[in-house]
Amino acid sequence: NNVSFYVENSLDDLQSAGWMTGPVDFNIEAHDDGNNFSLDQFQAPSAGVYHFSAQINLQDVAVGARYRIDIYVNGVGLVALNTGYTISTDAWQSYGGSATVKLNASDLVEIRVYCDQAYTIGGTSAGYTSFSGHKLY
Repeated sequence: NNVSFYVENSLDDLQSAGWMTGPVDFNIEAHDDGNNFSLDQFQAPSAGVYHFSAQINLQDVAVGARYRIDIYVNGVGLVALNTGYTISTDAWQSYGGSATVKLNASDLVEIRVYCDQAYTIGGTSAGYTSFSGHKLY
C-alpha cells in the first residue's frame, strides 16, 4: 500500500509567543494516499521508516526573533527541522526542513512552531506553509 500526503495552510493563523499548544493548521489536502492525514496530524498505518518535510511561513515578527520548527510524535518533540533567528521584517519569511524517522503503528505526527514573540503562520494558496510525508519502508 502506498502511504503519502501533502497538505497546505491557506489561512493566516495568529499565534502567541512560545510553543504552540497544538499542531499547525493544514486545511488543504492536495493528496492523502492511504487516508492517514486528519485533524492536522498524520497517523502511521504501520511500523516503519517515514520521511517528512515541512515549510512554515512566519509573518509579523521583528528581525532577530528566535524560532523553531519541530516534528512532534505523540505530543512530544522529536526532531528540530529548523531553528534560528528571523532575518527580516518582511511579510514573507519561509523556513523549512525534512527528517527521516522510525515510527510505530498508530504514532501521531504533527508540526509545531516556537517563536519568542507573537507571530502569524501565513497562509496562502501557493504552498508557503506545507507539510508532506511518505513511508520509505
